[in-house]
Amino acid sequence: MGLIVFDLDGVLVNEYLPELAKLVDKEKEVNEITQQGVMEEIDWKDGLRKRIALLEGLSVKDAKKVAKKMEYNEGVVETFKQLKNNGHI
Repeated sequence: MGLIVFDLDGVLVNEYLPELAKLVDKEKEVNEITQQGVMEEIDWKDGLRKRIALLEGLSVKDAKKVAKKMEYNEGVVETFKQLKNNGHI
């Protein structure tokens, strides 16, 4: 049996930071910084720091609330069922 690795954020569920950013009305800014990182216009780590800084004031309670509301992306449940049926999990 091999190791199966998935990127949670943006693959199994929608991007988490933009969902958090909605709570502080900073979704546009977070998305712009994310795009700059994807286009390699800024260092990814620096971009992550900038995005997180925009979320200042949010609590752990807020983060958990957003996480609990997130739904799996299309095909995720079926993928995991198939992995289970094939004996991978």
